[in-house]
Amino acid sequence: MFEDFQLADFGNRIPSLTFELFERETPVPLMDIASATSAGAITGQSAATLTGFAAQGSDCRAALEPLVAVLPVLIRPLGDKMTVSDWNAATPTNILTDPAISDGKSRISRPSRSREANSRAPSSLSIRHYEAERDFQTGVQTSRTMGNARTKTQIDLPAVLEASAARHLAELQILQQWRGLNVFTASLPVSATVIEAGNRLSETSGAQALRIVEVEHQRGTTRVIAREWGEGASVNPAADPGRSLPATDLTIGETRLLLADLPAFGTDDPGRAVLVAAAAGTGAGWRRAALSLMDGDRDVALGGTKGVATMGHLQAELPPHTAMLEDRMNQPVIRLLNAGMTLPTGSGDPKSFDAPLLWLGSEIIRYGNAEQIGAQDYRLSGLLRGCFGTQSNGVHAAQSDVFLIEPDSLLQLDSMPTPVDSSFLVEAQGIADAIPVQRHITVTGNAIRPPRPVHGMAERFENGGILLQWKRRDRLPHIWADGADVPDSEGTTEYAVELYVGGARIATWRCTASSLLLTAAETASLSIGSGAVLQFNIIQLGRFARSLPLVLTLI
Repeated sequence: MFEDFQLADFGNRIPSLTFELFERETPVPLMDIASATSAGAITGQSAATLTGFAAQGSDCRAALEPLVAVLPVLIRPLGDKMTVSDWNAATPTNILTDPAISDGKSRISRPSRSREANSRAPSSLSIRHYEAERDFQTGVQTSRTMGNARTKTQIDLPAVLEASAARHLAELQILQQWRGLNVFTASLPVSATVIEAGNRLSETSGAQALRIVEVEHQRGTTRVIAREWGEGASVNPAADPGRSLPATDLTIGETRLLLADLPAFGTDDPGRAVLVAAAAGTGAGWRRAALSLMDGDRDVALGGTKGVATMGHLQAELPPHTAMLEDRMNQPVIRLLNAGMTLPTGSGDPKSFDAPLLWLGSEIIRYGNAEQIGAQDYRLSGLLRGCFGTQSNGVHAAQSDVFLIEPDSLLQLDSMPTPVDSSFLVEAQGIADAIPVQRHITVTGNAIRPPRPVHGMAERFENGGILLQWKRRDRLPHIWADGADVPDSEGTTEYAVELYVGGARIATWRCTASSLLLTAAETASLSIGSGAVLQFNIIQLGRFARSLPLVLTLI
């Protein structure tokens, strides 16, 4: 009984509880189990022992049936009680077959032998048990025959056995069932000898080990049915307990949730914003959390997180860097959430196709090397900044969130509409979170927004005219394989060129070429004062969204 059990630590849900009870450190004799289960009604002698046994069932018979079905023992009536003996142990009566000829009035059939159909024996016999070498998880050992039978037998034994012991018992039992197909039937004269089921039956030839399974008392004779028995059989099969997958005994910790608006990584056009959720815990035992979308007063379930993301924090601020050159100056240090996480070491070249990707703020960074300098700290070097058109012009502050981009750990949020500039609030709650963790995200549409143009140039002519030039970039990472320009994912190419003076927009032009020429007359018509700073924002117009501006200035 639990009183005042705090469910807040388990997400306000009743947790799954598992207990292990230990009573004996030495093997338990079978006779102790039989005596305790039957309240002393079962006696006898047996060398069989078990490391542990879970007595279960509605009565004594139900509890002991799995043991009798597996162990090489017999349980027989003895007066008003029952007695246990091993297969190979001496039984009270060893009967020599001197068959009766007649009962005084009629002749009796001679002893006969027969063999039952192979279909009465199983083709395989499996024993399910608790495997000590696998932290008492369920183990299965199976023995098979070469016969043509099709039936399969499985015995659930709630006992602790080593794999080799379970396999040994499975071999003995299936051998006994196949030998038991050989049946001997005889009528014996009534004598002072007590004939009971379980007695050995020794023929005059002594060729086979037989054991009586049925006794029928008739007038002046006793009819017995005996089966060939597997006593004396030697089987010593090797067995593998299998891998042990014990439950981890690690701290779960609190949930950490990050949301990202990713660009398109492949050549397929997603046609919509790609929002993903990455989650992990401050403890190495964290596994998953439930996600939900807050839509006004409604809580819309999004399912569970996909996997444990590798995430952490930036230890010092990271200044911006051009995306056109490798960043060899900055070596940021990332502290992961817990010591159970690791960062890939990298191949040394951030330009390699398999270089690891990190999401930092709104920037994707490839790195060439990750050097572990502490239990949770990694120093990165050889950086490619602003990958896939995500260049950031701002400084990443210390303690900024970062996570490793891995498909197996990122849940794509496809179940909700994602128009550009819309905002969402997502909650995550793991079993150790007292309250849900919340994250906001505003959709920018990196997967559907063209990257900002590059290689911009602004030139003023002596007559007052202005020439602007730039190069477009495509939002899908096409491979530049033939030396020609990459395809245009937008279908048509169009740009908006906006002119700002003193923070105010005073003119806008549309063009389809990657250049714009303003004649002297057009420039004069803008009535811009001498010495004013002209800021041109060059924006590519995509099918779904506008790119961020390329900014060019002239005085």
